[in-house]
Amino acid sequence: MIKYIDPVKKLIGIFEKGHPDIEAQVDFVTGIDHKKFLGETCFADDGKIYVQVSINQTMIQIVDILAHELAHVGAGPAADHGEKWQLEYDELNRRFNEEMEKEIEMEGVASE
Repeated sequence: MIKYIDPVKKLIGIFEKGHPDIEAQVDFVTGIDHKKFLGETCFADDGKIYVQVSINQTMIQIVDILAHELAHVGAGPAADHGEKWQLEYDELNRRFNEEMEKEIEMEGVASE
């Protein structure tokens, strides 16, 4: 049996707990111009939110880029990279790291 903690699923779950009323479409893509950016959040005129994250990165980078983009989703379209965005990003990362540490500790205890 292979046990695996999916960091992307974990991060999205943490975001959803903090923002249960926000809906967004997250896609992992190959067609992003890496010289300009590695992820993108689009707030469409119809109210829908779209997030794209480049998959041409390491897993750690993908999780961080997704956290960056989800912070945009949580902070809203007017936040840019200002204080509200930074608070969202920092909190998301803090909660992600806490939950991952708990998962790893539980796995360590279970495997002993």
